Amino acid sequence: MNDYTCKRCGNLLLNGQKNYCTKCMEKNKVDLKIIREYLEKNKNATLMEISIATGISVKIINNLISNNSIEIVKDPYKL
Repeated sequence: MNDYTCKRCGNLLLNGQKNYCTKCMEKNKVDLKIIREYLEKNKNATLMEISIATGISVKIINNLISNNSIEIVKDPYKL
């Protein structure tokens, strides 16, 4: 994909849109809410556990991480 296509669906972006089309930005907001609610109850969940439990693909979760919508926090007590 290039800079002119939505990172989620691949559709062409309109002028002024960055990374995601309007439809996918709304989907991201919904997915982010679902993920945050899951993580509140499952703080140490892995990426795969989050994906399986929420039904949100690993690809979409990784996109949210790369956009800094979700932050990965390392456990200071693990190596």
